[in-house]
Amino acid sequence: MLAPAPCNHLAGVDDDPFADASAAARSAGMPVFDRALASDFSRPRSRPADYRALLGDPGSGLTYCAFHPNAPGGAEIERIEPDQFYVRTDEYEQLSTAGWKDWLESRPTS
Repeated sequence: MLAPAPCNHLAGVDDDPFADASAAARSAGMPVFDRALASDFSRPRSRPADYRALLGDPGSGLTYCAFHPNAPGGAEIERIEPDQFYVRTDEYEQLSTAGWKDWLESRPTS
């Protein structure tokens, strides 16, 4: 389930401890995520996020996305995370566009 994508808070964690539970869930017909993606809070402001590359090939299975978009302004997120707020506001700017929606809708779903 763990992807090589930026899940910095999961560094050093692997799938092995979850193998039995995942197998039991699959055999019971429950959905099990094949990979988990998250906002990259280690990304420097000078490097734009590339969510299309992060999502990758639609054939990669069921994907859980833990993104954290926040609208800029109002100073709330800027005060909560003064050193990393741009990750959230950049996500909001990118993920709220019609182009992003069109790109998602153009991708195969199975």
